[in-house]
This record gives sequence, structure tokens and C-alpha cells, in this order.
Amino acid sequence: MPYCTHCGKEISGDVQFCPNCGAPVQSTVVSSPSPTTVAPPTTYPEMGREIVLASWGNRFLAWLIDVIIVGAIAELLRLPALNAGIPFVSFGSRDVILFLYWTFMEGMYGQSIGKMVMRLKVTRIDGSPVTYVEVAIGSFGKAFLLPLDCIIGWLVESCKEKEQRLFTMLAKTIVIKA
Repeated sequence: MPYCTHCGKEISGDVQFCPNCGAPVQSTVVSSPSPTTVAPPTTYPEMGREIVLASWGNRFLAWLIDVIIVGAIAELLRLPALNAGIPFVSFGSRDVILFLYWTFMEGMYGQSIGKMVMRLKVTRIDGSPVTYVEVAIGSFGKAFLLPLDCIIGWLVESCKEKEQRLFTMLAKTIVIKA
């Protein structure tokens, strides 16, 4: 079933105008999300494009790719993997490198290598490009506090609807399919 890109309501394919908002259907209809899409499409008509949130599974695979790449580089440099001794918290040299890597890559390109492979991108909630400050906030949670960051994100209702971690909610960013 198609959706109106102006208001996001489901519409039948034989109408010329959206019965909910009156927008012309010919230029504003997008198809329904694929069965693999976890969240329904979020549309931003002012940007003229559809935004589909990335699933937790795709985001996990992107994270895993990044951790393997940075871990291999840290191993080549013989950097120790230290832990702060506090459950769910890690401030070792590899974590600092991951934080710097994610902040640089996602701030510069909107994507890390893992996100490029998985065709994901970090954006502001409205779909516009992120700043280094916003990315640094999200990267801090991902690099140093990931278990708590995810668990709190899964429990907070406003995070659940946008599939955000706590620190991406604080940064007002989302991960979308590129």
C-alpha cells in the first residue's frame, strides 16, 4: 500500500489527492516499506525524500565491522585493551581510538566504514547532515558506554520509536538507510 509523503498516511493507489491532507498523489506517493524494514518510513516532504530508519541488526553489523577494523589496527600498533573496572564502562586506548574514528568519519562523511558497507548513515532527526558535536555525543556513548547506552535507549519510550540509543537521542540524531 502506498503512503503520502506529505502526511505519511496510508492511501489507496487509485486516488489523485490524499484524503487526509489533500496533497497531490502523483508526485508525493512512496511505496510501503519492505518486510525487512523494522520501522515504517518517516517522510520529510520539505526535503523531498523518504527517510527509512536503520534496523538494530544492520546497525550492529556496521558496529562490528568498525570494531574489527579498529581492533586490527590497535593490535598492529600493540595498543593495550584496558578496562576501567566498572561494569558496562570502558575507557581503554582502543575505546579512545574508536571514539576518534567514529567522530571523524561520521562527522566528515555521515558514515563510518561499517555504515558504508551496510549502507547506513547518521543524520539529524529531520534528515539533514550532522555536526561534529552531535556525532561526538553519539560516539561517546558508543565507544565508552555502549551496553548502558543501548539498554537505556531500548527502555526509554521516545528512543524506541526512532530506534535510538540514549546518546543518539541526546545528540538528536538517527541512523537511516542511505
